[in-house]
Amino acid sequence: MLLLKLFYIPVTLGFAIPQNVSPAVNRITRPITPYPSGFPTAPDECDDLSQGPSEDCLRVSRKLGAFFYDKSCTNDKRFKLNTAFYDAFALANHAKGWPNIVHGSQTANYYMGPDYISPTYQQRIADNIQRAADFFTTETNDYITIVCNDPKNYCQRKVQDPNNPGKSIPMKIGGYAWTYSILWWYYHNINMCDIFYDISTIANRLDQGPDHANDLAWFQTSGSFVLHEMMHTRLINRADPHIGDEFLDPDGAPGDRRAYGPKFVHRLARIPPGSPNKGGAQRSSTNADSYAQLFSALYWWATWDIFPRASGEALNANTVDNSLYPRPSDEADDFPVMISMDIVNGVSNVDALFDAAALGYGSETSSIDLSSATATPQPPKRQLFCHGVSEHQWIVSRDVAVQNTADFCKQASTSVEYNQGSPNDLRLSLPNTVNPSLLIPAAPDCLDRFVLLLDSCDGNYTSSDGWLYSITPLAIQTKADDYEVSYRFLFNTFERRGKNFPDALPGEDGMGLLSQLRGCGPVTEWSFEITPKEPTYQWYAHGHLLIGTKRCVGRATVSAGGITAGNCQGAE
Repeated sequence: MLLLKLFYIPVTLGFAIPQNVSPAVNRITRPITPYPSGFPTAPDECDDLSQGPSEDCLRVSRKLGAFFYDKSCTNDKRFKLNTAFYDAFALANHAKGWPNIVHGSQTANYYMGPDYISPTYQQRIADNIQRAADFFTTETNDYITIVCNDPKNYCQRKVQDPNNPGKSIPMKIGGYAWTYSILWWYYHNINMCDIFYDISTIANRLDQGPDHANDLAWFQTSGSFVLHEMMHTRLINRADPHIGDEFLDPDGAPGDRRAYGPKFVHRLARIPPGSPNKGGAQRSSTNADSYAQLFSALYWWATWDIFPRASGEALNANTVDNSLYPRPSDEADDFPVMISMDIVNGVSNVDALFDAAALGYGSETSSIDLSSATATPQPPKRQLFCHGVSEHQWIVSRDVAVQNTADFCKQASTSVEYNQGSPNDLRLSLPNTVNPSLLIPAAPDCLDRFVLLLDSCDGNYTSSDGWLYSITPLAIQTKADDYEVSYRFLFNTFERRGKNFPDALPGEDGMGLLSQLRGCGPVTEWSFEITPKEPTYQWYAHGHLLIGTKRCVGRATVSAGGITAGNCQGAE
C-alpha cells in the first residue's frame, strides 16, 4: 500500500509594508455593469418569501434574469444596493485571471495559506474566482432575490450564548440569506438589514485617501460584504465542496471563532493543513470570507501600492502552532455579520438553524469605523445644499437626472445645462480645482460620484483629487396637489392628485404616499396611476379608510409631500 505524507513547507512573504508614504492612487478600470438601472422588481408570482418559489415564479423568473429586488426595497435602498453589487462586481472582476495577476501569489499566500499552490486548491480557488467575476452575466437556473423588510425578523435577533445559559450574544447582523432547492434550481433570498446601508463604498474609501492603506480592516466595504454572501450561492459555488463559514478550530471547540474579517481569515491561512489542524488553503478555499478578503486585498494593494495586512498580525505566513486558535484576549473586529443558513427546505426549526449559523463571530467592540464617515478625528462636515420640497428649486425626476449625468460624463465640457425649460432643468459642472486644464474624461468614477451626490441630497462636493462635482437645479417648481376625503357608509373614501413632486415622495407606484396613509389605518381599494393626459395634475390616487380618519389623512398627505392639510370633507 502506498502511503502519502503531506508536508507543510513554511513560506515567508518576500515583501515589506512601506511605512509613512502617500502614494498616488492607481485608478482601476471599472467593468461595465450589465444592470445600469439596477435589478428588476421580482414578479408578482414570487411575492411569498415564506415558502419556496412556486412553479409560476420559476417560469416567469427564467425570462427576466437571475437577480431581483423584492417590492419591499425602497428607491433609496435600491440605489445603495446597486452601488454595493457594482462594487462587488468590480472587486471580483479585478481578481479575474488569478493567480496570474499582479500580487496574486503573495496575497493568496497571506489570506488563503501557503498550500494554495496545491493543484487541487489552486484550481478550486481559480474556478470560484472566475465564477465570481462572471456572476452578473452567467446564464443559470439559480435565482437571487434581494429583500429589504427583514421577513424573518432576524436583524435584531438576540442569539442565545450556548456557553452562558440565559445570556445572549450581542452582534450586528448586517444581513442573512436562505435558499430553497427545487429540482436542479436554487432560489436564493438575501435580506440586508438597516446597518448594511451605512457601510462604506469603494468611492468613499478612495476619497478618504491612503492613510489606512496597510490595514485591510479599513477596506471592508458594502461590496466586499455582498461578495461574501454571493460566495455562498450556487451561482458561484456550483460544485462540491460547498463554501461555508469555517471555524478556526475544525472541531468547533467552545468559544471558537469563525474565520471572518482579515484577522481571523489570516489566522486560518496560517494554520497548517492536514490532520489534526486542517488549516491553510485546505479550508480557506471553502470559506466565504477568505475569498472576500482576497478580492479586497488584491484590489486595494493595486490601488495604493501598499499591501493591506490583517491588523495586529505578523506579515509572514510561517507555520504556527495551535496558539493561532482564539485566545481569551482576542477581540473580534466589530464588523456587521452576514449569516448564511443555506438550504432551508424541510427544516422544521429555521430559527435554530439561524442561531447555529450566527455562533462564532464574537461580541467585542473595536475602533474600526465601517461607516462612510472619515476616521477619527473627523473633519468638519461639509455644508449640504439640499434641493428638496422645502425649497423652490429641485429635480423632479431622479431617473432623468441620472441619465443626464451619464451623458455629461461622456463629453468634455466642464459645465452643461440639461432639460432647459422643463421641470427637470439642471446644470451639471465638474471643474478640477487643482488643475483647471483637466477635462471631464480625466475625472475618475464620474458617474458613480454624481449619482452618490444626487442621492445624498447634496448640491456640491469636492473630492480628494480636486474635482468639484456640482448639481444645480434651475427650474422653479410650482408644486400643486388636490385631494378630497368624503364620507361613505362605514368608511371614508379619499382621492389625491399632484404634480411636480420629486419621484421619491409619492414613490414608485405611489408606495411612499400609501406608506403614510397606512399610518391612519388599513387602506383598501388602493389605486395609483400616472395621468400624462390630465392638463393640471400628473398622477391620481384613490382608496378607502375607516371613518374617523379625516384629519389623519390630511397630516399623511403633508408627510408625503403635500402643501397643506387642506379642508377635507369626511367623518372625523
